[in-house]
Amino acid sequence: VHKKKNLFIGVFLSLVFWALNFLNSYFLFLAFNHHINFLSVAVVVTLATIIGDLSFVPSGIGVTEITMTLLYSAMGISIPLALLVALLSRIIYYFFSLVVGGICLIYVTKATNGER
Repeated sequence: VHKKKNLFIGVFLSLVFWALNFLNSYFLFLAFNHHINFLSVAVVVTLATIIGDLSFVPSGIGVTEITMTLLYSAMGISIPLALLVALLSRIIYYFFSLVVGGICLIYVTKATNGER
C-alpha cells in the first residue's frame, strides 16, 4: 500500500457498502410490513454471502438466495416472504453494483486517458 489514505478510504467505502446491503434487506422486510431485527438481517446476509462466495457457482447466484431463504425461514419468516426478500435484495444488489461499477469504469478511463 503506497498511500494509507487510499486504504482507509477503501475500508470506509467497503463498510458503507455492507451497511447499505444490510439496509436493503431490512427495508424490504419493512416494505412488506414485517418487522425484523436488523442484527438478524445482518447475520443472514453475511452468512448467505459467505456461503455463496464459497460455492462453485459464479458470484454464488442461486446459492446465496436459497441460503438467505432457508435462514430467514429458520427464523420463523414465511418461505414466500423470505424468498421474495432474498430475490429482490439480490436484484437490487446486482443492479446497483453494475451502475456504480460502470460509473467507476468511466471515471478510471477518463482519469487514465487524461494522464497520457
